Amino acid sequence: GLSQIQELYARNPVSPGQQEQDGLEGIGLALLGFGQDASGEIYALGNISGTPFGTDGVVLKIVPRQ
Repeated sequence: GLSQIQELYARNPVSPGQQEQDGLEGIGLALLGFGQDASGEIYALGNISGTPFGTDGVVLKIVPRQ
């Protein structure tokens, strides 16, 4: 089954393609995994369906709050 990650939350888009993390609102996605690029940046991978199939997947970059 899918696990719910309680530490990852989203709020209103800051600018197109970005979300600001704050409070207890969920991101509205099934979290499928995390990734890290060669520069050390961290990403969350998810989609609406909760399965690794289809075209509704997204990659969200995790950044410190400004």
